[in-house]
Amino acid sequence: MLRRIGVLACAALVAACGRFSPYPIPNTWSNGATSVRPASGAWLCGSPPSAQPRPTGIEKLAGINYKNIYKFKATPDGGSPYGELRALNGKLYGTTFAGGKNGYGAVFETTTSGQERVLYSFKGGADGAYPCAGLIDLNGKLYGTAAQGGSTGWGTLYEVSTSGQERTLYTFKAQPDGAAPYGGLLALNGKLYGTTVEGGKYGYGAVFESTTSGSTHIIFSFHGKNGAYPYCKLIAINGKLYGTTMQGGATGWGTVFTLTTAGQEAVLHSFKAQPDGAYPFDGLTAVGTKLYGTAKEGGAGGYGA
Repeated sequence: MLRRIGVLACAALVAACGRFSPYPIPNTWSNGATSVRPASGAWLCGSPPSAQPRPTGIEKLAGINYKNIYKFKATPDGGSPYGELRALNGKLYGTTFAGGKNGYGAVFETTTSGQERVLYSFKGGADGAYPCAGLIDLNGKLYGTAAQGGSTGWGTLYEVSTSGQERTLYTFKAQPDGAAPYGGLLALNGKLYGTTVEGGKYGYGAVFESTTSGSTHIIFSFHGKNGAYPYCKLIAINGKLYGTTMQGGATGWGTVFTLTTAGQEAVLHSFKAQPDGAYPFDGLTAVGTKLYGTAKEGGAGGYGA
């Protein structure tokens, strides 16, 4: 069985980053396929929480015009904003992986002209730490995941109001529960859906469902052959969930999968590396009846597809 991915590695991986520098360890899946993955604790990209957050900002693109509307200042401000922004009532909301008053990340609000304020600073304890994903809004409140922290250290699902009142809805507990919720949330029919990179029944990650009151349960656990280590945010089409796993599948190079909210999963594609793709970290985009996405490696030249 594979050794689990270090939680710090999960938290530091950014789907939009421009480089991938793991320390590979050969692995054999239950179906005999081999692949590589980062060594436990290896940083895939970004910088560890103990390092000074890199200078980053919020950018505005309008046609060919570019404008940086805000530059983060690290502690006590935010630092290293990895997740996407969410627009709500004319303002933008997001998270920073580092910074905040306590150095464990923050939730922020900004106007489109760059008037920014930190709504909530994570404390690194029961409330969570190092939020990688962006936020979603449901009924006027914001919801997100923290990749670490909580009473168990395996990450949290949280709610925060636009006035900065935070509430921990759920703390992940690792196997057979989920662990390390790197990806963002999806709202579907009044419920929240997401993935955890680790945990689940077999330790290869899971898909969970939660109510806004925090009643959370695992609806599917990956076991390697059907996918492993989902970093993605899910999308929904006609009531079904779609996503990717970083590894696993018939060849070990990752998968595209679909899943019902009742937990019935099917692998739509297993990546085969060159000239096919490999390691699909990010999620999918639907255009009409087709799904589009990226693979970090593979492709004809080996640099992704």
